[in-house]
Amino acid sequence: MSLKEASERFCISMERLTYYEENKLIMYETLVDGVPDYTEEELHKVSMIRDLLEAGMGVNILQEYLQLLRKRTAGKTEQIRILRKQQCELMEKIHHKQQCLDRLDYMVDEIRKLGNSAGQAERSSTENDVQTQSSDTQTETESAGQSENVNVSGTENAEFSETQQPEAETSETQGKKVLVAYFSATGTTESVAKHIANGLNADIYKIIPEEPYTDADLNYNDNNSRSTIEMNDPTSRPAISGSMENMGQYDIVFIGYPIWWGEAPRIVSTFVESYDFSGKTVVPFCTSGGSGVGSSASNLEQLTSGATWMEGRRLNGSDSQETVMEWVNSLDLNLGE
Repeated sequence: MSLKEASERFCISMERLTYYEENKLIMYETLVDGVPDYTEEELHKVSMIRDLLEAGMGVNILQEYLQLLRKRTAGKTEQIRILRKQQCELMEKIHHKQQCLDRLDYMVDEIRKLGNSAGQAERSSTENDVQTQSSDTQTETESAGQSENVNVSGTENAEFSETQQPEAETSETQGKKVLVAYFSATGTTESVAKHIANGLNADIYKIIPEEPYTDADLNYNDNNSRSTIEMNDPTSRPAISGSMENMGQYDIVFIGYPIWWGEAPRIVSTFVESYDFSGKTVVPFCTSGGSGVGSSASNLEQLTSGATWMEGRRLNGSDSQETVMEWVNSLDLNLGE
């Protein structure tokens, strides 16, 4: 098979195949009318060669690996050594890129928080002006209609009492007890947790580290920072200040956290391992400017037994309560049962 035929068949550019040929990554056995003729077996290595190069394997190392591969019965141990080494190098690159992504997430969240603060201050100023104007108008209206209000006050009191009663009934009919537990180093996850707690009239518990995290601790670019050291150690369990009393009373537990290096911070593992979640429904949620839940929720699930874990969701610290509750309500938790 010629390179042109291989290019059309495997949907790989001629330039790429020529590069492989020039660097002796693919080898031809014979010439047909002066044109190299490649075997099917040799060209089937093309996708593997492409993947290994994209993974960062150097051409010289790849040449060595392909030579071992062509020996068929020889060099198996050496093949594994080369691939293992490439795995380690690729994991280091992924780890570094995840650190960069987490850093960008943090920067985006900080900018959003500053924007939200400025917007809230502006809205507060506007609302104060409106309230002042409304207060003046209301005073005039009340003075003009005082006698009329006295005549119908009994009716108004009766209507007010009726409108309050359904709210009390709703609170009493909630059969399942809900807890929203969360860890938040910068306040981003806290915002979402409060939306959930307010929307469900649930109890809320903040996971507070015994040793608070400083800005230096959260420096993702420092390989010696506290957060980096903790996340590089799967067994790390940072201590929590205080504890959650009467965990057994809750039927549903929301667990919220930021994404650090693609995972939940180790202190969340401390929390999960500190209580018995058997028989409970656990709803994980995370905040991140870009990274999804990924395997963070399933990793936490492995630390529990007997609990029903629902699919996690990534949310943003700037999400409104309406947006957050739209997701919560879609879970069909049957809170009134």
